[in-house]
Amino acid sequence: MKIQYSASILTAFALGVAAISLCSFKKEEKKPPVNHRKELDTIQRAKCVKAMDIVNGWRGESPEVGRRSLKIVYWSPNDREPQPNHKKRLNEILLDIQKYYAREMERNHLGKLTLKFDKDDTGAIQIIDVKGKHPYKHYQVQSGREIYQDAKAHLKKLKIDADKETVVIFCNMSNWDAGAKKISQNSPYYAKGSSVSGTAWQVDSAILNLKDLTNMKDRVQDGQYGNITLGKYNTIFIGGIAHELGHAFGLPHNLETRVEARAYGIALMGSGNRAYGNELRKDGPPAFLTQASALKLATHPMFSGITKEMHKPVSFGYEGLQTATTDTELALKGKVNSTVPSYAVVAFVDPDGGSDYDATTFVAIPEKDGSFLLKLPKGTFKRKSKKGQIRLVTYFANGASSSLNWAQKKGVIPYSHSKDDKLELGPPRL
Repeated sequence: MKIQYSASILTAFALGVAAISLCSFKKEEKKPPVNHRKELDTIQRAKCVKAMDIVNGWRGESPEVGRRSLKIVYWSPNDREPQPNHKKRLNEILLDIQKYYAREMERNHLGKLTLKFDKDDTGAIQIIDVKGKHPYKHYQVQSGREIYQDAKAHLKKLKIDADKETVVIFCNMSNWDAGAKKISQNSPYYAKGSSVSGTAWQVDSAILNLKDLTNMKDRVQDGQYGNITLGKYNTIFIGGIAHELGHAFGLPHNLETRVEARAYGIALMGSGNRAYGNELRKDGPPAFLTQASALKLATHPMFSGITKEMHKPVSFGYEGLQTATTDTELALKGKVNSTVPSYAVVAFVDPDGGSDYDATTFVAIPEKDGSFLLKLPKGTFKRKSKKGQIRLVTYFANGASSSLNWAQKKGVIPYSHSKDDKLELGPPRL
């Protein structure tokens, strides 16, 4: 097989090519259908086992154990009371999301790791009611910071430092007209975070209810999504909670690859918020966690229960990034040097436009010396946009990760397609 090397960043790049035995088949014989899920599971299991060997080796026989938990706040403007049955409804929803993450982590061969909650005197998830300083008309979608300050002040009275925890704020900012079956909301609805702390702003409504995930009979008129079933409404907004929680845990957006789509469905951190619970209604592919997302959560202190050096800044750098192309794939190799061991290097292939929702992910597990090899199918570069970036993100054993944002300076390789549709790579930022 002839290998074309990227002259701008390659001097010598050796790829080990496994020998393939070719068997002859009779013309009448047909190849069995490909079991994409089984094939992908086999590959991913091996990577996860190798990754966790690195993590567990760093943790040692007696790792620091500490319980981290999600803090749940229910915030209302000062002229509103909570929506009906808010604590019961949200308990059921949050427990379902907890089970969802556990299932997906187990499917990713990482065990039933999941988020944890504080409990109240009745054994239910503790939901802390907070009142805002102003009436409803004062607040809007952009009021997240102001609402956070209300929550932070209240939590401080309970000896909880919101800046050092992962906090979910359910905003009582929806408007339900039961007679007209119309629902609208004017709430912050976003999240940010890391393995150390994070915040997710959500919206509650009178019709947000886990039992209605399967309701295909009743319909509502949503201010954003139009005329939809009550089941689809709850898929979108319960799925939205699961999605925004991912951001609060430090997960970026990512799109499912074609192989992942055939095997598992729609990536939660892509548009999977609109697919949560689809399988219950037989209403399309379900939402799933990509391996890139699951591996990141595997060392999040809330999921792992391990707090060793969780606040320690990690210094790192890449060296010797090199690429080589064949007819079918781009191979990218290099080495990551870091003060805390790296257990995964993820390539986000992100075409220009579409924000980062359409960034597909590919995972490599480093060797003991930090060297890694990523293989990216060329098909992943053939999208609507003919140019974009490969952005490398490294996961570290203490739960930290390197930066992934538009201003990322390390591990970025621009790509484009020439007029004759040849993949061309620019020099990497190291």
